[in-house]
Amino acid sequence: MKRAKKEYYTAKEAQEVLGMTYSALRNQVNAGHIKSIISPGKRQAVYDKKDVNILERELSAFMMHRKTKSTKLMRVSTKEEMIECVEISQALFGIRKRYDR
Repeated sequence: MKRAKKEYYTAKEAQEVLGMTYSALRNQVNAGHIKSIISPGKRQAVYDKKDVNILERELSAFMMHRKTKSTKLMRVSTKEEMIECVEISQALFGIRKRYDR
């Protein structure tokens, strides 16, 4: 008899795979990157294995890129550049604020 493939990680397992704290794991759940469920009669959530593994690969790729490419910081020097920075931030973080052009 074949054993069913495990589809979920416990919090501890997900933390180990991702290399993050429980708070950081919950932040990923709240951000919608990882699905969590609490089974009826249980008190602790389990975390979708596929979501955790995808996020782990994405974080690894980001860190690898970060190690090979230096970050270049520049000062915003015009109003147009500032508006562009605001628009990029809004797109990245989902924040919508009005500003005058």
